[in-house]
Amino acid sequence: MENQNINRTRRVLIGTVGGQGGGVLSAWLVRGLINHGWDAVSIGLLGLSQRAGTVTYYCEASPKSGKRRVNSMFAMAGDVDLLLGQELLELGRLIQGGYAAPDCVVIGNTYRYLTTLEKMPSENGIFDSKCIVDAIHRIAPETNYLVHAQEVVTGNKLPALTSNAFLLGAAVGSPVFGLPPEPFLDAIRADQVAVETNTKAFMLGYEMVRDGRLARLAAEERARLGTPAARPEAGAPLAFEPGTGFKGLLRRVADDTSRHQALVSIGNLLNDYMDAAYADEFAGKIARVEGAAKLDVVKGHGELFEPLSANLANWMDYEDPMRVAQIKTSPQRFQRLAAEFRGSKGILQIRDYLVPDLEQLLDALPPGLERLFRSPADQPAARPDGKALHKDAPKFPLRLRSNSILGYWTLRLLAALRRTRRSSSRHGREERAIDHWLEAVAAAARQDARVAQVLAEAGRIVKGYGWTRQKALADIQAFATEGAERLRGIAGRGGDPLAIGRQALAILAGQAGNWEQCRGFLQAAEAGLPGQAPRIAEAA
Repeated sequence: MENQNINRTRRVLIGTVGGQGGGVLSAWLVRGLINHGWDAVSIGLLGLSQRAGTVTYYCEASPKSGKRRVNSMFAMAGDVDLLLGQELLELGRLIQGGYAAPDCVVIGNTYRYLTTLEKMPSENGIFDSKCIVDAIHRIAPETNYLVHAQEVVTGNKLPALTSNAFLLGAAVGSPVFGLPPEPFLDAIRADQVAVETNTKAFMLGYEMVRDGRLARLAAEERARLGTPAARPEAGAPLAFEPGTGFKGLLRRVADDTSRHQALVSIGNLLNDYMDAAYADEFAGKIARVEGAAKLDVVKGHGELFEPLSANLANWMDYEDPMRVAQIKTSPQRFQRLAAEFRGSKGILQIRDYLVPDLEQLLDALPPGLERLFRSPADQPAARPDGKALHKDAPKFPLRLRSNSILGYWTLRLLAALRRTRRSSSRHGREERAIDHWLEAVAAAARQDARVAQVLAEAGRIVKGYGWTRQKALADIQAFATEGAERLRGIAGRGGDPLAIGRQALAILAGQAGNWEQCRGFLQAAEAGLPGQAPRIAEAA
């Protein structure tokens, strides 16, 4: 491209998320082009919010020709020479909009900033990044450079925030421009912001695209995105001395490497969450299901054990203020932040904003004390919708510097209170809800393994915190009673309870509080089958 129509206008479209520094990136690009003697202009099209909203920058540039230029205010489909994405989904939007010219170069960051719609579902609602990468590869098979920019710069001992300069260097060195780096380095220096690290990151991107390293790294990144992600703790050894119950559970799966490692990960999680005895409690719950169902669930029924064990562990690892404090003071978090803001020694301050409410404080009290502070109408047992105080509970905002002595030890003290969880009213309610679910799984396993499998998979809808979690708990309680009964009726009339049950779970997983919609679906599915439907007492 740099050898053809050398004087023609270059068109660049930058897709980003508010707060990522897209304005700085476009300003460096324009200023560098002007420094090189080109005519260049850009315009920013802001999204719905200052931070986390879509922001698009459009730039037009060409060597000075002595003629008066007329610039477009926006990009035209099929007419953009360089698509530059600071975030993968935003780059995908530009691809979907059809902006890429036939010989377009695509440079992007595979980092993801999750959208609101991806965060809303109870289960995993994250868009598959590989779909975007594959679409880009089809459009620009030889000229796409998609890498995780933050990982590249931190891997070269630079701060993650220099990823913008890295992407700029790749853009300047790409076939679209092929210009020398000095004018753009001068543009970065003129800003006087982290000059040393930003100029190093710029040269890293520039050199990698020129010598072919960036293309090779992009190919590796595409292959990585096509491989199912392993759990971060996969392959980790057991990090504690297990009790008799959990040790016995591990012995039973010693000949199954995958299942054994999954249990090791669960044990490490529960020990970190509370203590080794909590992992024993997990093993005890599995044993109670086996006893009630009269089945060897662990070794003989993997289709039941795998969702049951994973969802049980996730449920037992519920989020509370103590867990939040523990995570915020973990060594891994400080190490990650130090790597991300490398070069900021002595000036890095970590401020955490916590907003506990009255409901969470009451949850931490023993049941007797909790009842003293609640009116009868606000007792959780008296609220069939599980709402309690969550919607209008008074809040107590806190702002702590977690890397200061006072802030750190305040959070560590709160984290230490996790040892008192077993005596809290919240823990008692969670345990009763877990027991109700496990009893339903065991009862179903005695009659129909397919219904039991659906109920085991239903544990995944219990997520979140506050009012959202209370609604999810109400959902699974209803599903484990009326839903299970309807699935048994469907099975008795020749239907497929596994397929129908999974469709019903998809409704519950879409948003907490969807039980009525789920019930309607099950009723319709049951009505469409031949035979007489059993009478089921409608919930009040």
